[in-house]
Parts: sequence; structure tokens; C-alpha cells
Amino acid sequence: MKKEEDSRRGGEGAMPAWEAIVRRYGPELFRAAWRAPASAVIGYGPDPPFFVWSLGWFPFALTHGLDPLVSTYLDYPAGINLMGSTSAPLLGLVFGPVTAGWGPLVAYNLAISASLALSAWCAFLLCCRLVRSRVAGAIAGLIYGFSPFMVGHSLGHPHLVAAVFPPLLFLVLHDLVTRPQRHPLRTGALLGLIAAAQFYLSEEVLAMEAVAVLLAIAVGAALFATGTSIEKHRHHDAPTAAVDAQMSSPTARA
Repeated sequence: MKKEEDSRRGGEGAMPAWEAIVRRYGPELFRAAWRAPASAVIGYGPDPPFFVWSLGWFPFALTHGLDPLVSTYLDYPAGINLMGSTSAPLLGLVFGPVTAGWGPLVAYNLAISASLALSAWCAFLLCCRLVRSRVAGAIAGLIYGFSPFMVGHSLGHPHLVAAVFPPLLFLVLHDLVTRPQRHPLRTGALLGLIAAAQFYLSEEVLAMEAVAVLLAIAVGAALFATGTSIEKHRHHDAPTAAVDAQMSSPTARA
């Protein structure tokens, strides 16, 4: 009983500790940019300026009746197809109010900073479904959200840092496998929404998710086939073993 109470207390204290770590170390990663968020940008190189432009373009295009996915404001006069680049239209829509109120630089810095914390939070939700300890789930979420991959790409690739949908995708798939009583249309609609959102955020990540799901299905099918085969052999060998036992008994010999 005491161990269970301690475990419960540890689980209840995991959330405040998790939030405190995110609030403490999240801004520390980008302190220089947040000292002047309207004039400085997180990261370096040629990628941040393009994403800053994209965050400003999508609200501008929608409010002016322009095609948001094709623009002649770049590579004039031919223009470019923004779906053929890493423009991340979903980020432009989500942070459109921030862009309208404080400009695309602030929106970009907020997108990078918030994406790390939200990605960690979504991974925490998934891990809490898989393990009993919320402390372990919080640690796993922090590792996911603030891994070297995420921190490295936070210097110029917000479409990769906003990794909120992979955990949510596998959370829905976990429900599909472990809770088959749920309505399939609801589960299918959730999977479709997640896939569509991921498509308009990062096509590369969507492709990786598809490969991971296909591999999981293949491994699951192989394990299921192996388990079924073993079970069949057990049922087939059971009568033979019983006959052998009877034949070898003293009564049968007599």
C-alpha cells in the first residue's frame, strides 16, 4: 500500500515538475532571440528567413484572395509552388493571429519555442498510455521534445520541430488496437485529420510515419502468424501426447 501511495504521489508530482522544467529550460535555449523577438530570429543560415516569409505569406494571401499555395512574390514572374517546398502552411494558419498582431518574426520565434514544449507534451500523453509511471512518461516526453534532433532543427526547421502529430498518430493507432469497441468511423476520422494536418506541416514526416506504420503492421502480422502456428501445433500435439502417456502407463502394459 505504501509503495502504491508513493507511486501515486510521484505521478501527481510529475506534471508540475515537467511544466517547471519546460518553463525553465525552454526559453533558455533561445534567450538571445527572445530579448528582441521582433527584430531577432532563432537560428541562423538561409532557412529561417524563408520560414519567416512563409508565416507572413499565408495570412496575407488568404486576406487578399490569393492562392496561398502558389506565389509570384518569389521567383517572379514564374512564381513557385509552395507545396513543393518546406513552407509549412499549417504553421502559417495557426500562427496567423500572432503574425497579424506582432509580425512574422515574433510568430516564427513563438512557433519554434512552443513546438518543442507541445511535442514533448504529446509524447508524454502517448507514453502515459504505454507505461504506468507518469514520472517515466514525463522523462520520455522531455527526451522526445528536447532531443538533439529537435534542438538542432530548432535552429532553422520549424516544420520538423513541430513534431506533435507522430505521438498523436500512434496514440490513435494504440486505441484502434487495444480498444476495438470504439466506433471505427471516429477512429478513421481522427487518423484522417492527423494525416491531413501532418501533410500541410511536413510531407517528409508524413512519409516517415507511413513507413513506420507499414513496418509495424508487417511485424505485427508476422508475430500474429507465428503465434497462431504455435497454437495450432499445441492443439495438434495434445492428443498424441495423451495417447503416448496412456500407452506408457503400467495399466496399459498389463
